[in-house]
Amino acid sequence: VITTKQGDKNGFHVNFNADLSLATANFGGTKMMNTSEIYEYGKMTVGNEWDGNPDLQQYYPDRTEYINSKFGKLEENFDLTRSTDWRKMAYRTALTQDYSLNISGGSKRMQYYISYNHRDEQGVIRGYDLSRNIFRGRFNFDITSFLSINANINGSFVNSKSPNYASGQTYMPWITPYDKNGLLLKELPNWGSYDYDMHPEEPFSNPLLESQYNDMTVKQSD
Repeated sequence: VITTKQGDKNGFHVNFNADLSLATANFGGTKMMNTSEIYEYGKMTVGNEWDGNPDLQQYYPDRTEYINSKFGKLEENFDLTRSTDWRKMAYRTALTQDYSLNISGGSKRMQYYISYNHRDEQGVIRGYDLSRNIFRGRFNFDITSFLSINANINGSFVNSKSPNYASGQTYMPWITPYDKNGLLLKELPNWGSYDYDMHPEEPFSNPLLESQYNDMTVKQSD
C-alpha cells in the first residue's frame, strides 16, 4: 500500500528544514605546474636532447645557444614571470542549499498538506548552476459519511545553466585572459606559434569571455 502525506484533523503543523553543503573537485593530489616550473622543465628537456645528439652538437656547439634558439621567441612574446592558475579559474568550492517548508492541518471534515522545496545547486565547474522549486498540495474533503473528495496539486520549476565553452585547463600559465587594462581579451595567443617549432597556430578563445555569452540555460515547468 502506497500512501501520501496528508493533513491532520487534530491541529495545525509547520515544519521547516534547511540544509547547506559544500563540494570541491578531487584531483587526486595532482598539481598544475606554474610558469617557472614548466619553463625550467622545457629547457631541461631541450638540453637533454642536445646532450644525447652528437649531430645536433656539431650544428649547435654551444648548449645554451641551442636552448635559447628554442625558447627565445617565447620569451619575447610572453611575460614568463607571470603565472595564471587556469584550474582555479575553472573550478570552485560549490555551495548547495536546500530549503523545505511543510504545512498541514485541518478540521473534522477537511484536511490539507502543503509542501514547498527550493534547491540552489552550484557545480564545482564554474558556470554550472541549478535552481529548482517544487510545490505539492493534498486536500481531503469529507462531504458526507460516505462521500469524500481528494485533490492533489503538484508543480515544479527548474532553471539549469551550463557553460558552452572550454575550461582553459590545458592553457599554459604564461597566458593571461586579461589585457593590460584588466579587460577580458577576445582571443588568446597560441603559445605553439612561439615555441621551438614556431609553426603558426590559431589563437585560443577566451573561456572567461565566452562564459558571459555562450551559456546554455534550460527552463522547465510541470
